Amino acid sequence: MKALLLRFNRLLPKIWLFSIYGATGGLLGALLFGELLFAALTPRKVEKKGPPLQIGVSSAVSVYQGGSNRFPIKIARDSGFIGPVTIKTTSPGIQATELTI
Repeated sequence: MKALLLRFNRLLPKIWLFSIYGATGGLLGALLFGELLFAALTPRKVEKKGPPLQIGVSSAVSVYQGGSNRFPIKIARDSGFIGPVTIKTTSPGIQATELTI
């Protein structure tokens, strides 16, 4: 290897030697330091989580004047959500019993 470098030094003009050595050093530096910096500075992937509590209710419920109706409510809890869930209405003119699950 050393003999090959000495032969290059004797045969090639200096401008070519500087170009070859500079390109080789730049490539090695980019591969070594660039990959290390990229690995160190790349943001970690964050797992996107949904809300801890999801509620599913029908979008339309028909109730005649003076009448009543029932509709199902589905609740999905994330593993970290613990505790009671209270469901009540805030719409004017609608009466509903407060429900705690």
